[in-house]
Amino acid sequence: MAVSPNAQGKGIGGLLLQPVLQQADRQGEICYLFTSTDRAVKFYQRHGFVVREELRVLNDAPPLWMMMRSPQD
Repeated sequence: MAVSPNAQGKGIGGLLLQPVLQQADRQGEICYLFTSTDRAVKFYQRHGFVVREELRVLNDAPPLWMMMRSPQD
């Protein structure tokens, strides 16, 4: 999922993500994702995801965060 930088911060990402999360909740499914920016980590945390692991492919490479969201009631 991506939102054009000039359209970010307007709720579009949340509107795109909510139907998917609602379906996962109904089905009792865990959601996983990888992201590579601090801003995206904060966005996904607001939607119930938690950082499970921070990965670095190379020592000087930027981080890649693996995030998880358990089904919500």
